[in-house]
Amino acid sequence: MSREIITGLKITNNSLEWTSLEKIKDGFKTVDSGKADLESHIAAEGEDVKVSDQGLTALISKNKKYFQGTVTLGLSSEQILLRVIKLPAVPDDELRGMVDLQIDKLSPFPVENMVVSYEILEKGKDFYHVLVAAIKNDVVDQLGKLLANADIFPSRVDADVLGWAKLLKESNMVTEAGRQIVILLAEVVPEIIVFQDGLPIVFRSLSGQGPLSDDEFASEIAGETASTIMSLELEHGVSKSCSLSVWHHDALPEKLEENLRQACPYELSIRSITELPPVSGGFARRSAEGGQLLDLTPLSWRVTGGEKLFKQRVMIAAGGIIGAWALSIIIFLGGLFYQQNKLEVLQAEFEITQKPAKEVMDMRRRVNIVKRYSDRTYSVLECLREVVGILPEGIDLTSFEYKRASGPPTVTINALATAVDSVYEFKNGLDGSKLFLKGTLKGPITQKDKQAFQIDMKLPVGGEE
Repeated sequence: MSREIITGLKITNNSLEWTSLEKIKDGFKTVDSGKADLESHIAAEGEDVKVSDQGLTALISKNKKYFQGTVTLGLSSEQILLRVIKLPAVPDDELRGMVDLQIDKLSPFPVENMVVSYEILEKGKDFYHVLVAAIKNDVVDQLGKLLANADIFPSRVDADVLGWAKLLKESNMVTEAGRQIVILLAEVVPEIIVFQDGLPIVFRSLSGQGPLSDDEFASEIAGETASTIMSLELEHGVSKSCSLSVWHHDALPEKLEENLRQACPYELSIRSITELPPVSGGFARRSAEGGQLLDLTPLSWRVTGGEKLFKQRVMIAAGGIIGAWALSIIIFLGGLFYQQNKLEVLQAEFEITQKPAKEVMDMRRRVNIVKRYSDRTYSVLECLREVVGILPEGIDLTSFEYKRASGPPTVTINALATAVDSVYEFKNGLDGSKLFLKGTLKGPITQKDKQAFQIDMKLPVGGEE
């Protein structure tokens, strides 16, 4: 059974982070997780710091061996338009048109110049809570070129704030009742997520403020949070149960907590973002769970990735065919060599055993000759003696012929009898002899008051020459 691995990949201007998860029976298992810094890579490789795109491509290429399985890319939320809207429950094909219409109202850019996607967060009886997202084509294409140069084609493009929301929920940091405002002071830009009864209803990226001092930063975050709370109460009403949490990466500015307590009348908690897994793990977990998810992958990426995959499959198939052909040739030649070698071995063994076999055959022939000449049982004289002993009165032998060809010896007797009965008596006597096999009688024929006849007999074994 093949392993199903999904890698979440987060790329910033000067770093990249990845987490590879394997789907197992009871959930997920982290296969690999890591982070690489562009400045460290440039220092190690000796590249020009000003060549940021080339340096970042080199950094991706160097670490892509860790990106196992399919890749989900997370984009910074500061470049993505994210809104949670309430839409009537309609078929999917109609829902897409309504989403495009809403994006056209919310975005200052034409829809055709953007990648638009959506994700249904909640399905009611007559309405849907839908998360809609849009990003400019040129923004996402720029990153796509960097990845394509490293032969990486993500299967899905997500928003990093959704990865954080996923990690918060899986870490049991989101309650199923009440309103929660979460401020994420991550490495890139601050984010605000608002949960209402466990469902995200607001995503805000606090970007575009430029470099700020700690005091200015604290004042800005507190002001944005107060503004968000006011908008929530106007749109969703006042909630009986409210809380505010700040998740920070670096040291928390001294006045931030004080400013937040003055601006927000909610219970405040301060947590370290390092308590959560890397955000790249959030993208991977979302992809692993499947379903109709937000996907900001441009069509051009899919076409390029499909062509690349097709070429790879063609190359793999061609390599497989060539490999199979080469293997068949090797097997054929190997079999031919084996048979030839086996034949040579058998030939050598035959030549080795041929001489002793010939010697044995010669020995047997000599033994048979010796036996034949030492055993006189079936000799000419013994045969003649047997015939004379059986010969009745009234029969005269005219000829006795002993023959030996390739088979057993034969004896041919020619005789004259005074009476026919004597002929048959003689024949029966020979048939009863232990020396001869049953013979063949030819005749008798009357010749001058005599009965001429011939008897042919065979001996059971070889006789003498």
